[in-house]
Amino acid sequence: MILIRVKLLYFSELKEITHKAEEYLELSNDSLKILVDLLIIKYPQIKNIIWNEKAKDLNDNISIIINHEIPREVKAQNFHLKNNDVIAFLLPVAGG
Repeated sequence: MILIRVKLLYFSELKEITHKAEEYLELSNDSLKILVDLLIIKYPQIKNIIWNEKAKDLNDNISIIINHEIPREVKAQNFHLKNNDVIAFLLPVAGG
């Protein structure tokens, strides 16, 4: 069994839902999908924010930052995390 520890950074609505600015999670697999599944179980309110059930992938309006970089293409099923990765899900910014 693979155990990976990742750090999550929460902003805006995700910070409000989790009541945290950051947290560490241990994953049994290096798949981004496993992380998303764990987050949805832990915080069911975020499912519709970050996950597109029809596409079986992250919502198109979500940006993901891993280790302060934007990966070129992120598909939840195929993207592999590494131990000590720092991950942030960024929601669209509204303004006026």
